Amino acid sequence: MSQEKIDRYKQAKYDRKNAPKKSHIKKYLAYAATTVVAVALIVYLGYSVGLELGMIKKEEPTTTYVGTATKEELESKLQSYDPIGMYSKYAGKNQSSDANASDDSAKTEEATTVADEK
Repeated sequence: MSQEKIDRYKQAKYDRKNAPKKSHIKKYLAYAATTVVAVALIVYLGYSVGLELGMIKKEEPTTTYVGTATKEELESKLQSYDPIGMYSKYAGKNQSSDANASDDSAKTEEATTVADEK
């Protein structure tokens, strides 16, 4: 026998042993794929029927309202919700520092007007 015939014989023998294994694997993969597709179809149909019959309710997105309240309105609401006076205690400190800043700006304006007059 020539070497080519021997190689063909060995390849045929290898294929005879492994052919059933390959066919079993392909068969089980086909079963698995079919099962996955069938389950997905059943779930989709069940969900669609549930929505139609009202057994399943879709959640509607909530909307938030963004108001245009002024600073004074917000402060008055905050003071009305302040049972122990914490807001007015800390708000007084901020207002006094704002008053000092406005006094400083008034002094610098007077100084510039005096300098301009000269």
